[in-house]
Amino acid sequence: MFGPDLDIYSRHYQRWGWFRWIWLPYQKSLRHRSFLSHGPIIGTTLRVIYLCCVVGSFTLLMLLIMQKLLNLQWNWQITGESMGRSLIFYATEFMALFLGMELGAMSHSLSDWSGSAYKRFKKKGIAGVLPSGKIKKRKVSSRTTRQTRRSRSRKSVKTAENKKI
Repeated sequence: MFGPDLDIYSRHYQRWGWFRWIWLPYQKSLRHRSFLSHGPIIGTTLRVIYLCCVVGSFTLLMLLIMQKLLNLQWNWQITGESMGRSLIFYATEFMALFLGMELGAMSHSLSDWSGSAYKRFKKKGIAGVLPSGKIKKRKVSSRTTRQTRRSRSRKSVKTAENKKI
């Protein structure tokens, strides 16, 4: 549910149900299997920070709305101090939680990388596993480009069908 594949339409993403919209900006900003999504420690850290920012922003907005509408007296200083005390008091629990998430993410990434290496090895031999020295560039495609590709592929299918007849 909190794995590295939140950067694509995956099972991790689908498990979020109605709240999967939270991860759309994350998906749009990161490339799949990039160092920032699948990298050791940085991937999990980035997902935790991202989720904390989204949840914190939403909570802050709701508290401000409640404070204005319901005329609540809210002391932000006491709230901040309370959160700080909780982070210090439960530091070992937070560390254990983070390590558990990191171990799950690392096992996923290791599985991805070893599976991909095995497929390249089967297809190209040892040359497929060794680094090529070329840096992959990200392909930027817009929605209209994808639509024109689809329409071209449909046209080629129709042309192939017409040639058979």
